[in-house]
Parts: sequence; structure tokens; C-alpha cells
Amino acid sequence: EVTEAPGLREPSLGKFEGMVKKDIYSQYAHVFDGLVKLPQEERLATAYFPELEAPNDTSLRCEAVALRAVKEVAEAAASDPSADPTKNTLLLVSHSKVLEAVLARVFGKFSEGIETEPCAFFHWRFALDGRHELGDVHDISFHDCLVAQ
Repeated sequence: EVTEAPGLREPSLGKFEGMVKKDIYSQYAHVFDGLVKLPQEERLATAYFPELEAPNDTSLRCEAVALRAVKEVAEAAASDPSADPTKNTLLLVSHSKVLEAVLARVFGKFSEGIETEPCAFFHWRFALDGRHELGDVHDISFHDCLVAQ
């Protein structure tokens, strides 16, 4: 079953919309120079531009979707004792900026150092108690410095 979840939508990139990465990082180097100097918590609360969503907010809306979905799967499994527990898996599909926001907020990865390739994904072992685990990572690398994507 496929369900659309608006909480997984790509955040607006404002002035960056329609631009290629090379141009973004050259024309707006001053923006990234400032962001990379912020402590992680402050960076996650700071958007590229004032009118845009900050990575913290992007992650929180994705986390809310994941929590709802995990609870629904758990409730369905609990109501059917004959259900196959190996089928209690769900797949959340979203955009790189959403993945990066979750990796930074939930898993503490350096926000400006997350590098994603097309079709990147990661295994999020979601825990209702908040003790999430990061499983396999595909086409995502982590750095301690700014990565011009």
C-alpha cells in the first residue's frame, strides 16, 4: 500500500531553486561560510534564507510521519496475532534535503558535511522510545567540513 505523506515533501530552496550546485556554492559561498561556522544545534535551527524552513523543522515533520507510520504498523500487527512479524517494515521515500536533515538532527551527523548521491538512502531503525539506530547507508558520506554538493 502506498500512502502520500506531505511531511516528507522537499523543503523549498528559495533562491537556489532551479540552480545547479556549482552555481549555488559559488554565488552563495558567503551563506555556506556562515552556516558552517555555527554550532550544530544553531545550524539546524537556521535556514538558508529567513523565509525558508530550517533543517530542524524539516526533520521534525519527517520524524512525525515516521512515528505515525510505525505506530500504525505496530497496531496492525498487535491486532492480528497470526501476522508475519517480518512484514512489519515500511519504506519512507523523500528528497536528499529531508534525508540530510534527519541524519543531522536524529543521528548527529555534521549538517554541512552530509553528501548524498542520486538515489541515496539509509536504514532508520526507528524506536518508539526515541533510541533510533542508523543502519546501512547507501550513497551517503559524512564529513567534518563543508561539502559543496
